[in-house]
Amino acid sequence: MAASVGLAEIELAKKNYTPALAKFQELAQPYDKQLKPAKDQLAYAAEIYLGIGQCQEGLARPADALDGYLRVIGLYPVEPFYSEALYRGAGLLAASNQNAKAKGMLTELIENYPASPFAAKAIEARKALGTRRAK
Repeated sequence: MAASVGLAEIELAKKNYTPALAKFQELAQPYDKQLKPAKDQLAYAAEIYLGIGQCQEGLARPADALDGYLRVIGLYPVEPFYSEALYRGAGLLAASNQNAKAKGMLTELIENYPASPFAAKAIEARKALGTRRAK
């Protein structure tokens, strides 16, 4: 499983979003059919759906990307994927003027995962939200 996820991540890193998305979606199939995988599979599921979100973002499909991130947040809250999903999801919500929801996600990240590499970025993003007005 780790090797398969790694191959999909290589495609993602190369910005080959379509083949990476296809691979991530193939890897996600077993998780689509179950609510909660075995504990030893949670990190794989989180990594796969985070990858799906990133691919969808790269393909300019923000709603589909948000679905991937929310799946990590709601079903597979495993670090380091959870904090990244919070950060990326908040960015998509802010871009669609859902500032209150975005701020809530950023606050959760800052307060609950201060050691995350996304915590400092979340602080800046939350400050930026404070200066923006929702439509």
